[in-house]
Amino acid sequence: MLDIVFVVLFASYFIVAAKVEQWNTISILGFKSYTPEGFLRAPKVYMLVSAFLFSILFVFSFFTENIPLYISLFLVVIGWGVVQIVGRKQAFNNYREVHADLYASGGQFLDAPYNQEELAELAVESRITDKELHAKLIKFRKWGM
Repeated sequence: MLDIVFVVLFASYFIVAAKVEQWNTISILGFKSYTPEGFLRAPKVYMLVSAFLFSILFVFSFFTENIPLYISLFLVVIGWGVVQIVGRKQAFNNYREVHADLYASGGQFLDAPYNQEELAELAVESRITDKELHAKLIKFRKWGM
């Protein structure tokens, strides 16, 4: 029975924490409008929920009946790392999508369309690599943005 609870908690943590990481990353990269209104109002609450689920998952890993302790703890640690990777990857994909859409529209819905310099910048940003975005993310976090 506790094994089923562990699996359900693991799935819940994975889904919630990946979304929270995605929203946190995309908001740091400057696209707060791509996060829910509740996250904009109180991002720490969402992060606390994610941390709470992780804590409960960690505790339940000691009480699994059919899953050995070392495997359940291994899954918890690997799950935490994978959540970070998946959430950031989703945010990076959103970042590129937004820039690609802005480039495709050419600013036709604005009062003045984009000039060639702005279009070139949007084209570059729509093809930016994950490594470059990660460096940008670290720089923004360091500056407290």
